[in-house]
Amino acid sequence: IIFLEKDFMADYTLGKEHFMKELLAGVSLLESGAWIIRLRSRTQQGCDSFKICGKGANWGARHGPARKKNHWSFYCDNFNSLPNAENMVAQCLDVPKYRCHTSYDTNWSLNAVMVKREVMLNSEPKGGSVPFPHRTLANFGLSTYDAQDGFERLMIEKDWGQYKIPVCISVDGIFYHAEVDG
Repeated sequence: IIFLEKDFMADYTLGKEHFMKELLAGVSLLESGAWIIRLRSRTQQGCDSFKICGKGANWGARHGPARKKNHWSFYCDNFNSLPNAENMVAQCLDVPKYRCHTSYDTNWSLNAVMVKREVMLNSEPKGGSVPFPHRTLANFGLSTYDAQDGFERLMIEKDWGQYKIPVCISVDGIFYHAEVDG
């Protein structure tokens, strides 16, 4: 399943072959155990949200909400020179480039992501200090359906990072953010 908000668009400058390689690589990572594949463009993030390499990161923080911007640095060419990088992020694929890490160093977002349906519906995140709210990601999302920002806000408040859910990012991405509401 691919999740896109209304203001995400396919990068029309990419050829069909490149687009397909990115999608197939993401599917193979889902089949290999990743739960979330981020496909957002690093060059056209929109809303000035992309952090310059290393800026906005908080490597010493012990809890997810304080570490939620760390993943922006994983897009950087010199990601392996980050403090303790060998324990946080790995180059999973070289062509196309994908890097994998866990939810410990990222915010929660369903902006331009691909997920495996069975995992969203049936897998229960483990390893946190408390059981995962509502058992699965899908059930947790369903519990917040009436609040536009409920799912994202509560995932950060509940510190989804503590469950160390496997996340992979396409370094170049294939979808970009183009604000449509002004």
